[in-house]
Amino acid sequence: MSGQSEAAVITIPNLSDLPNSPLILDATATPKKVEGLYGREPTVVGDDHNVQMNMRVTQITDGAYHGSAFDNPNLIKRFQTFIDWVCKEYDNPLFGAKKDILKRFEFADNAVTEHYGGLRGLNHDDCDVVIALGAPHWHIDDLERDAELLSGGIAIDNGLEVGGVEYSLRRENGELVANPPTYRRLQYVDDDERGLEFPVKEFSGLVGDLFYEKRENELEQLVHRTRPITSDTPIDVYLLTNVVTDLPVDEVSELDTLVGQAKGRSETVTQLDVPDGAKDLVESLDPSETFTRNDLKDRSEVGGRTVENWVSSLIDMGIIEPTGETKLRSEVLTIAE
Repeated sequence: MSGQSEAAVITIPNLSDLPNSPLILDATATPKKVEGLYGREPTVVGDDHNVQMNMRVTQITDGAYHGSAFDNPNLIKRFQTFIDWVCKEYDNPLFGAKKDILKRFEFADNAVTEHYGGLRGLNHDDCDVVIALGAPHWHIDDLERDAELLSGGIAIDNGLEVGGVEYSLRRENGELVANPPTYRRLQYVDDDERGLEFPVKEFSGLVGDLFYEKRENELEQLVHRTRPITSDTPIDVYLLTNVVTDLPVDEVSELDTLVGQAKGRSETVTQLDVPDGAKDLVESLDPSETFTRNDLKDRSEVGGRTVENWVSSLIDMGIIEPTGETKLRSEVLTIAE
């Protein structure tokens, strides 16, 4: 009838009406969660984590940086310094963080931002770097409620344990308020074949499985939005958290070290006694790549003679250095270390 709005009702099937032998294609599924939904333990295939990924992962070791850590203005400033550097250094950076944390930072126009909890299914294979700004930390009360729901109904005969007992180094008023934590090994070894392990915050039972899904798995989900398994070019990954995941780590660092490197390079470029156009050109270069003078002319909006003068000045200052010649005897250049 005219003037009346239409309503749509969407229903989902009862659990008892679901197929008896479903095939769940989910590389980051939580088996205990599936068991709670279907009432029996699933058979897991392909969980050996031996998939080759075209990426280079750098992870910090000095803090988990959950949401409450960002109440510190100094931490915000340090993270912002690194964000600014990434946005200048890369063409299409992808940043992930808690939704309310993202609002505390400023991002350049070339940046893509996504929040934890809303990552699954997204495709950002055009991004050349992904940065985790701290780690998610779900409310335990919410996880306990979900665990109670999953452990009831058709799964009640399986005796799924709700759990919720905490194992961590958490303190209140200087006193430990949780059970001693377990330690988990980072997927990393140094040049001397030595590894690293960290105390891990965990919870018993189904609450623990859900907590892992919402934290560790969510960090992995962020990285996989850039599709490193199928990427033809290496994806750089910066995990600004010490939460241990199943991702292979190539380099470990500390937050202040990364921030210092980013700040140092930015300050060096800013202080150069060359025109702003030359500074912008330097900041657009990848330190790991080589280039010729013609390459620089192609990417610049000024005349070739101007670029030649810039390059000569930058070589004299030690910012750019020759590394050889092409087959056509064109000078090959790179950013000096």
